[in-house]
Amino acid sequence: MATSCPHSSTVDILQLHEDDNEVVRLQTSVYGIEKPATTNSGAAYHKPGEIPGVTVIVAKANAIRNCEQCRAMMTSCFQMPKVWWEECCRNANGYFGLEELTESTNRPGEKLSGLNSWARFQVKAVWQDDQRDEKEKTREILYDWDKLNVFARWYEATHHMALVIFDPRSDELKNSFTSAVLHPRPTPGELRDPFWIYPRLIQKMVDLEETSVWATRKLIRDVEKKRDKQEKNKQSLDPEYSWLHEISRHVIHVSETLRVGAVSVESIQKHHQEFLELHGKSGNGQVSMASRNIRNRLAFCHHMFRSSAHRA
Repeated sequence: MATSCPHSSTVDILQLHEDDNEVVRLQTSVYGIEKPATTNSGAAYHKPGEIPGVTVIVAKANAIRNCEQCRAMMTSCFQMPKVWWEECCRNANGYFGLEELTESTNRPGEKLSGLNSWARFQVKAVWQDDQRDEKEKTREILYDWDKLNVFARWYEATHHMALVIFDPRSDELKNSFTSAVLHPRPTPGELRDPFWIYPRLIQKMVDLEETSVWATRKLIRDVEKKRDKQEKNKQSLDPEYSWLHEISRHVIHVSETLRVGAVSVESIQKHHQEFLELHGKSGNGQVSMASRNIRNRLAFCHHMFRSSAHRA
């Protein structure tokens, strides 16, 4: 494999060590992810998995996907499954996947060495744009797609979590995701559970979905208030069929993302429970409070998706 690539994509890295309050910040190429480094401030960056803590990497999926060398490097670094790069995942409206990793190929001697997981959530952000030109006032529904597209690698030996966040639409969304993972800093109990990142990240998507649901409801309510005003003033009613059809198109998309989001959280819950049964119990057969709270927060996120779907 080549050690460098002239087209290598730039990634932003934030790393928090378990026993350090300072977040190490680094901008490098895909090839720099596995190379130890010292920042200008003198902080040490470690290869993901070497010591307890968390590494957050913000990367551009298409730039890596379109460069064979970069894609091979990223795949090798985190043992990413081939399917993640396929069009079915690229175009999906949501999913959750998981794969256990072992250092041994001999089944009787299998021991968990790590865990990979990947998730995708989408939200349709909707707003109305009113414009007035010299002749008439026009209105249009504008929209954009926000997404949570992540790949996570958890190292059992060090309880280190490496999280790749792909293509956040804005700096605001990028900062929201990275802040959710790093603040408050994960506890040692959380770091032992590879699912600890998901309640933090999914809660951000729940918040975005809530905003989207109310935005579409406002569009409908504005039509209702206009009709009420026409009736009160004994004006001829304008049914606005075309406008209502335009609204319904966006409402359908918002409802779809909520239903798919709920299914994805359900899958996360199922896999988390299986992990706890197989690997998450202490010597006395008990699950830690940290893992129980992760389970509880996932249940809350699932309920919020379902509740918002009913409202939408």
